[in-house]
Amino acid sequence: MRGAERPGKVKWTRPFLGPLKPLTDEAALQTFADIADAGHDQTSVKELLEFTGNLPLAVSLIAGIAAYEGCKKTLDRWKTESTRLLSDGYDKKSSLDISIMLSFTSSRMTTEAQDLLSLLSMLPDGLLDADLVQSRLPIPNILASKATLIRTSLAYTGSDQRLKVLVPIREHVGSVYPPGPSSKFALRQHFQRILQIWGNLSILRTEDMISQISANLGNLTALLLDGMNSQCPDELLILQSVMYLLDFCLQTNRVLPPDLLSTLSDRIQRWQDDPIYAYYLIQHLDLAVGPIKDLDSFIALGTRHFQHSELLEQVKWYSALGVYYYRHSQMAKSQEYSHLALQKANEMPNPTIEGRQVLFNIANILNLTESPSEAHSFALRAQQYAEYLGDIVGQARALQTQPSCQMSLGNCQMSLGNFHYAKDLSKSGRDLLETCGLQGGRLDLIAKQDEAEIHWLKTEYAQAREIHMSIATNVAPGQPETYTTRFSRLNIALIDTATGANLEAVRSSLKSCKAHFKQSSAHPRVVVQCDLAFADLYLHQGRVHLARQMFGKCVQSSWNTYLEGVIFCIERLANLSFGMYDVSTTFSWAVAYFSYATKTKDKLASMKAMHCLGQIFVAQGDDETAHSVLTVALEGFTFMDVHQWRGDCLARIGEIRERQGDILEAFELWKAARPLFELSSQVERVDWVDQKLSSAEI
Repeated sequence: MRGAERPGKVKWTRPFLGPLKPLTDEAALQTFADIADAGHDQTSVKELLEFTGNLPLAVSLIAGIAAYEGCKKTLDRWKTESTRLLSDGYDKKSSLDISIMLSFTSSRMTTEAQDLLSLLSMLPDGLLDADLVQSRLPIPNILASKATLIRTSLAYTGSDQRLKVLVPIREHVGSVYPPGPSSKFALRQHFQRILQIWGNLSILRTEDMISQISANLGNLTALLLDGMNSQCPDELLILQSVMYLLDFCLQTNRVLPPDLLSTLSDRIQRWQDDPIYAYYLIQHLDLAVGPIKDLDSFIALGTRHFQHSELLEQVKWYSALGVYYYRHSQMAKSQEYSHLALQKANEMPNPTIEGRQVLFNIANILNLTESPSEAHSFALRAQQYAEYLGDIVGQARALQTQPSCQMSLGNCQMSLGNFHYAKDLSKSGRDLLETCGLQGGRLDLIAKQDEAEIHWLKTEYAQAREIHMSIATNVAPGQPETYTTRFSRLNIALIDTATGANLEAVRSSLKSCKAHFKQSSAHPRVVVQCDLAFADLYLHQGRVHLARQMFGKCVQSSWNTYLEGVIFCIERLANLSFGMYDVSTTFSWAVAYFSYATKTKDKLASMKAMHCLGQIFVAQGDDETAHSVLTVALEGFTFMDVHQWRGDCLARIGEIRERQGDILEAFELWKAARPLFELSSQVERVDWVDQKLSSAEI
């Protein structure tokens, strides 16, 4: 049966059987294996099946070819031959193209339906009825044409109520009956109006708008790419829409379409005298993952372009430069341009969203260097700006910055270091993002990573791992991993090292993460973080000499540029239980650790440094001083609710009391330490406590 109509004068069973639908993914894989046999690379098989749209005829034909030629060669042929690959047969049973054309040219088809199918052939996402009507396509009786396509089974309505066409049909129709310029222009204009709102009225971005753009990402990419390559009269508007779409992808954590990026870079050059070029220069900085080639010349070009511009445009330019240098770990340059942007913003008569963004950027810079308290001040100012402007997204970003500052400060004041308060701030930021439909986007994932960081600092490793795993696996089918998902995988490796998980699996994961970050030219600090994770792994594997070298090198290279990295290294170099140095040298590192933590006002690091000093005093036989120092550290860890180190202080004080003959108090201290080690997933320390408790003579 062809199409959805049943031939007349046939006695059909009831209820009527519907037309044959595309196979499920599982059924398509099984059909492929039945024809081509098992043993093929599953990634290649799935890629081949994506081209078939799970259309039964297409699946059987492509499996037959793969059985003889293999998946790789079949894939290569599809990329050059498309549906012609499946059309070597002589009739409708063995030729996909003939089968499609029989329906396309049948008496039930109309010219209008053919025009609609032609347009759908370039739209991988399909269209809603609202888009069909509101786009004012030059196709009369548009909904009747839709019904015709469904009756002939050339199109179908998916579970999302979108009118779609299967991949093989799109490929064939697009090659023999491409859409006309008037239809493409009308639909492109329809979607461009939505992108214009996104780009020009950021305060009015709604969840519905984000959902609408997200559902049409493939359509927008195809329409805009076609527009840039067709020398359309509205090229300027098309280029602007491309940049708005790229900004949307950046803000919502979606992969940037590479074809759009490269084509935009080529087409925009003829518009250097238009204001749109200023937007391009700024976005080029925002989107740059790796270092920009000939950066000095690029900056000189931009500075000349903006020197006579309005103050607001200058703020945007210098702010973008500050962010670019921040991503590439050049903090001095980042501060220089960010403060220049702030200076320009302060010259403006009223607060602006751009001014708020500059405050947010400076807060991030200061938080990564040695001024977390000052960073907190800038974050508060950014939030006040956002509240004044009614900028919900701005408020969310400012609130997210504050928890990061809190974590660095670790101060016992409610507003400067309580991890519970930091978590509340992060949640407030995520709630604001949800209000404007940005949940699951880039900013929301950053907020989730902040929450995971709070759990990490409190040594709640299981909770931190769960959050990072939810981010790491948040990859759409067929899409590559993003920077954010890979960064969460890096953190999972750190957590697994801290809890003594499968260290060989950790090594493999770290190797993959570092290769990804180096290949994608991610900013240098992430590559340093990979090296730190490797050093920590080597330390837990007992390769002390190699770990010591890597930690020492990082301290020297990151002293004034990467606060968290320096503290991560010194914490391990100052910990006598890791055995990297003798008691005397370790004591020097512990003193340096305490001095650095005090200078940066990092309360958690200060308590960890006290803990390290307590260990050393125990090793030197000075139990009285060790008891005093560990007690101070215990109070700090208790206030901040940091389980592992609180438990370790209790355990070590218990050993001191044991040596002093107070077995009963030692027993109670070890008993109190046990649940803390359980909360922090320290299996070996739990076993150690159990041995102590069972052997204690009370």
